[in-house]
Amino acid sequence: MREITVTKYSSAGAFHTELLPYDADFVAYGLSATFRADLNATADAFEASFSNTASATAEHVEATADTAAKVRQGMVIVRVLDGIVKNRYANDPGKLAAWISASHVEKAPKKRTPTP
Repeated sequence: MREITVTKYSSAGAFHTELLPYDADFVAYGLSATFRADLNATADAFEASFSNTASATAEHVEATADTAAKVRQGMVIVRVLDGIVKNRYANDPGKLAAWISASHVEKAPKKRTPTP
């Protein structure tokens, strides 16, 4: 059996390339004859997953920003409608109560500063 010198590789693909002279040794130790191709496919899939993760993170950030913008827009609309509805239905306590209930928007709780 040959001795393999382990050096630092930048990717599994480089290991795949350097492994070629030792194929028979790895097969003799019980790996399948297709282990190099399997290793290469797994390395490619692993490296491809990084772009998926970055893309998912970007989509999450974008969705959060869109949601925050829609919430701000809704708050402005409620403020504008509040004055109109209170003037229009000043003499109709039932509709005024329904508006007050429907237009109630809870604000997110503020984080407390920890006590020393």
